[in-house]
Amino acid sequence: MNIKLNKKIIKIAIVALALITASATAAPTTITNLTTVSANAKKHHKKTKKTKKKAYVIAKYYDEFKPGYSYTYNKKKGVFIGHKMKKHSSSTTDSDELRVEKATSTYDVPKVKKFTKDIIANYNLEGDRWSKTNITVNIQALTNEQQQIAKGAIDQINNLNIINLTITTKKANITIVPIEQNKTASAKTRLESTGDTYKNLDLIETATIELYNPTINSHSNGNYPLELNKIILHELGHAVGLEHTHSDINNIMNPTTYTESTNTIDSTHAAIDQDYINDLAILYQN
Repeated sequence: MNIKLNKKIIKIAIVALALITASATAAPTTITNLTTVSANAKKHHKKTKKTKKKAYVIAKYYDEFKPGYSYTYNKKKGVFIGHKMKKHSSSTTDSDELRVEKATSTYDVPKVKKFTKDIIANYNLEGDRWSKTNITVNIQALTNEQQQIAKGAIDQINNLNIINLTITTKKANITIVPIEQNKTASAKTRLESTGDTYKNLDLIETATIELYNPTINSHSNGNYPLELNKIILHELGHAVGLEHTHSDINNIMNPTTYTESTNTIDSTHAAIDQDYINDLAILYQN
């Protein structure tokens, strides 16, 4: 199951929490008094100071970079300094679409100018995708056993050479968390959109995958690693823009799990079906 969240509501919730705890931080933080910067940065600061505009932002890590900023590393401060880049005079959709990365894979899928309802339905798509093909994943909340299974599933997806999922211990695009209580489903993926679109698709900003461990265990038929592997493949599919498919009961994106009859590559890894591959390819090759 995949739930899209209203970005405005999420922002309100975050602000409310910050007021309650009085400890919320924002990254990157705006710099108003930076003296140890390059001569060019100082010159830029003098120009912008007169208009009282915020000239800089800082980030400690790459994944904190904001779109529209050019970053350089300041060794003394130990941070990246970002300067806002000049906007193009054109505000057309084409200029926005140039920022969306396409996969370099060459699977035999159609070229798409716009994702129509028919294409979305035929290729089992949610109607959204990431603007990039290199996506970070945080699995720190999982147990050691679950982390090893998650790494195996991530490797399987990366081996398709369409998108690349990179595991990180920092703030990530996709976060996987275990929930130790029984649910009617084995897992759930929650998506938040950036509010931008590309070829009629919504662009994803963050995704959170919840794994309901007791339910997964009860459905595993004695092979927990295989069941969890298949579920993580399924939920990562949702997290990158795939919808349920009903064409084959054993397909990864089928909403019902059948561990005993799953197509496998070994005793603990489900085989990724061609529908999964084609759906991912059409989404990111276009």
